[in-house]
Amino acid sequence: MIRVLVADDHEMILRGLSEGLEDHPEFELVAAVATSAEVEKAYLRTRPDVVLLDYRMPGANGDQITERLMAADPKARVIIFSSYEWEEDIWRSSIAGAAGYIPKSCPLEEVYEGIRVVAAGHQYFPPEILKKIRQRERRESLTKREQEILVLLARGLDNRGLAEELCVSEATVKTHVSRILAKIDANDRTHAVVKAAKRGLVRLEE
Repeated sequence: MIRVLVADDHEMILRGLSEGLEDHPEFELVAAVATSAEVEKAYLRTRPDVVLLDYRMPGANGDQITERLMAADPKARVIIFSSYEWEEDIWRSSIAGAAGYIPKSCPLEEVYEGIRVVAAGHQYFPPEILKKIRQRERRESLTKREQEILVLLARGLDNRGLAEELCVSEATVKTHVSRILAKIDANDRTHAVVKAAKRGLVRLEE
């Protein structure tokens, strides 16, 4: 049997996955947790074959949790299970060491298949997810400062506002903004924010 740890902060999803795994003859549910703080503790306690991990957990995102698990055990096998299919989330998860990324819109049988594949030592990225990884591989990454400025652009700050917020000159701000536009291949600030939101670089609701 494949031993699985499930982590999701949505009670109905956690319960549904747990019941499905418990009723399935191929799987053994070793733990079901709802917070990022519980994931590593449960992993070290149970040593599952596969971790099925929601991307957006209270306290940390899936890529951050994956990094912690991989640091604790380089053989850890993690599948990100997410409602979001943003390019940046997928990319961050893959470079953190996740062996799979499955959208929550997928049929339950596909989740089971992903668990089987990852437990066997392989990766499981559906075609539409793999396409986004390949697209992201070709893009130049934003620096930490550029990411910070992009979030402020999404909040509507102009050059003066950015300069005051970051304690830098407006000339420095203009240089950063120009680089962001070039890296994102955007025509202007609004276009940059829209494209960044589609890729998951910023959250417009924030």
